[in-house]
Amino acid sequence: MTRAERNKDYEINFNQHVEELMKFPDSKLVRRLDLVRAQMVYTIKNKDEETYQTLRWWELHTIEARIRKHDLPEVSYVDEIEEAIKDIETIIVKAEERKEIIEDAFANQNSRQPKVKEDNSNQTSLF
Repeated sequence: MTRAERNKDYEINFNQHVEELMKFPDSKLVRRLDLVRAQMVYTIKNKDEETYQTLRWWELHTIEARIRKHDLPEVSYVDEIEEAIKDIETIIVKAEERKEIIEDAFANQNSRQPKVKEDNSNQTSLF
């Protein structure tokens, strides 16, 4: 079974995977969630999208199992890593814009310097 087929299986049989995870104690689910999130960071660094998607399903299964296990109301899930990546990309874009503005300002500053012509022929012009 290829990774794409497994990811499709995780999506189709979502409830079955969650029910299996609900059999484990909460402490084990917490450790699993921490491990999966650490692995997600690693896959982002290596730009391995298929593995990231698999880990994303595992994360969603584990979160859902913990919610159902504690009869908590369902909450909309926000992928913290994706949000962090968006923030980093925004910071990079702003830094590049600032760099361009500084370079333009420096270039314009050199061209704007007024050239003073001094008339040294008459010493009374100094007073």
